[in-house]
Amino acid sequence: ATDTIGANDGTINGSVWTTGKLNNALDFDGSDDYVSAGDINELDGVQEFSIMLWAKKETLDNWDHLFSKHQLPWKRIALGVGAGGNKDEIYAYVSNGVNISDNAYGRTQNNLIGDNDWHHYAIVFEGTQTGNSNRLKLYFDGQLQNLTYNSLIPSTTALTTYPVKIGAAKFAQFWNGTIDEVAIYNRTLSAAEISGHRSEERRVGKECRSR
Repeated sequence: ATDTIGANDGTINGSVWTTGKLNNALDFDGSDDYVSAGDINELDGVQEFSIMLWAKKETLDNWDHLFSKHQLPWKRIALGVGAGGNKDEIYAYVSNGVNISDNAYGRTQNNLIGDNDWHHYAIVFEGTQTGNSNRLKLYFDGQLQNLTYNSLIPSTTALTTYPVKIGAAKFAQFWNGTIDEVAIYNRTLSAAEISGHRSEERRVGKECRSR
């Protein structure tokens, strides 16, 4: 899996190429497929980042992950669906492991993914802000979602050596479906930028960009 902007090429583990949202995408079987993109340092010990991707599901189980960078104890950045039996809810995690019991996340409050179509996901982290809703935002199909937070979202991400995984988490939790157009930014994106990215459908691959 090639990074067309930076130098964070991914290693494919079982996933196969198929027709994507724009050109080609990777299909994940929900059993053991994932892409490892290595330890992307732009996500370590930082106060801002943005992650976007397109995904289409086949089926949903509990804790299916689209994206993760997860190292115990609870040092995590992740985007997942279907946690805790709520199979159509979306979860965004940013926890830095300072408190082992503090697995901080925000989740949507209603079932959003009722079909097998392509959907656009984006999470934006801005740790310099005050309040959970300002620090961690989640967009679904370009719309900012109201999240329920289980704990305090930290001001800084954890320093980890664990690789970024696409389509899986540290504890398996594999995605069953297709993922395309994964983009990583080392800055916060505005709602207009996210909407533009979704509408233009022109950026291919995974990217790390500065301001």
